[in-house]
Amino acid sequence: MNQHLQSLYNLNCNKSGIFRSYDTFKSRDSSYLLVPVSHLEGNEIEEMAQLGDYFLHKGDQQIAGIVKNKRGEVVSKAEDSLFVLLKCPYEIDTRQRQHTVGLELAKFHRRGKRIPFPVQSLVRIGQWKTLWEKRLDQLEQFWAMKVKSQPNGQFEKLFAESFPYYVGVTENAIQYLVDTELDEQPTEVDGGTVCHHRFFSSCWDFSQYMRLPTDWVYDHPSRDLVEWVRSSYWNNHRTMESLHAFVNDYESINPLSPFSWRLFYSRLLFPVHYFECIEGYYKSDNEEEQANRLHELQDMLNKTDDYENYLKDVHFYISYRTRKRDLPKLHWIG
Repeated sequence: MNQHLQSLYNLNCNKSGIFRSYDTFKSRDSSYLLVPVSHLEGNEIEEMAQLGDYFLHKGDQQIAGIVKNKRGEVVSKAEDSLFVLLKCPYEIDTRQRQHTVGLELAKFHRRGKRIPFPVQSLVRIGQWKTLWEKRLDQLEQFWAMKVKSQPNGQFEKLFAESFPYYVGVTENAIQYLVDTELDEQPTEVDGGTVCHHRFFSSCWDFSQYMRLPTDWVYDHPSRDLVEWVRSSYWNNHRTMESLHAFVNDYESINPLSPFSWRLFYSRLLFPVHYFECIEGYYKSDNEEEQANRLHELQDMLNKTDDYENYLKDVHFYISYRTRKRDLPKLHWIG
């Protein structure tokens, strides 16, 4: 890859390590990150680069900006793979930086609401119902095919047995979303902003803190809050105290409306963790990755009752937070 970076970017680089799952390279006093983008559309990547430039122009010192190659293109190809090169905002190291996720996310969202140009390809706001239904239909067809051909192996048997439960959970999430849009009116705070495709609990690793435009979409701000909360639960950090602290920090800058909270809960109900586990297993031909997915699915199924109790606790918390005792409940979680 060093030769490709030389020919495409005029950079004399040496591989220096890994950031998250991405290879890092060093050239003189600068560090770079190589991010595969074969799963993204060209228009999406162009908008990511544009958003990155906007945040850099506004003085955000944590942005890893997308570097154009010698042809002036944001996407390059090498070894049959498409990738973008990001320039790290500082040399990658392990210095501890003191940040509070809720506060930093609120500041990021506030700035993301002020972008002065239209975003089209990265827009997800208002599309959840359509996207969830499509994802459910696709996996249901795949599940039916697997059941018909007789499940083979431990993962496939668990998938075959568990999927009907998650169909019901997904349908409940979709209905909760529909009811939210009928019952509550969005307010000024419910406008779209720059969010993350998946804001997992370690997305901003504050020991190596940078923001990657390749993570971004344009959506309702509740998306990031939900995915941080979901990720925290599945990484064994489930406490209502941490949720309360996270939300307090966020709302000290960006208050949430009752509509925001209803969206939050509908998205928390949607079992994206299950979909990603199943899809990740079948998309991979790596035995280690598949073994990890099997362990993930087993853990998920073992914690079904505990997760339902967590959803109940979050529902109670939202009722307390919004002072709405009539917040719609789901009978199967009490």
